[in-house]
Amino acid sequence: MQPTPIWFLDIDGVINALRDKRSPRHAEYEVTEVTVYDAGIVARYPIHYRPAVVDLINRVHRDGLAEVRWLTTWGWHARTTFAPAVGLDGFTVAAEPPLAGPTRAPWSPDWWKLAVIREQASDRFVFTDDDARRPSRKTLRSLPGESLVITPLKTIGLDDAHLNRIVAFLTAETRPDTAEEPTP
Repeated sequence: MQPTPIWFLDIDGVINALRDKRSPRHAEYEVTEVTVYDAGIVARYPIHYRPAVVDLINRVHRDGLAEVRWLTTWGWHARTTFAPAVGLDGFTVAAEPPLAGPTRAPWSPDWWKLAVIREQASDRFVFTDDDARRPSRKTLRSLPGESLVITPLKTIGLDDAHLNRIVAFLTAETRPDTAEEPTP
């Protein structure tokens, strides 16, 4: 029996759509505000999310199709602040973002998120991140096993086509070596 796939999940641009209010899809999004307290600093973030996305992520995790892990600059705030505000379960945080030293760009082979995936990836994994660009995809393809990399548009986040591809990848009996979405 193969291990449960892992879904590495980002927040901003993936669940939290940095959307354009002029978009015809405007009505599909719920809006809330999340307040983060960190080292004595209070920050308020507007969150625009689709309940259908939240429901599917929870269902995938609860049904055992994948183990969802946060991989986001929100770090532990993803689990303790963001998730409860939008109705997501308290998934494991794969890693905290680096606090010191140079941060590598998403197109760099030593981007911190790629290092986490290299260390934690199972035989099959999904990575959803609006910053996962072509060089990142090349690095992920070099890992053993099968992967699905989804790079949504920041203004929309995960859409129904992305959700369908994720479920199809996680439930397919025969999988291609590597599946990926075209880079926007």
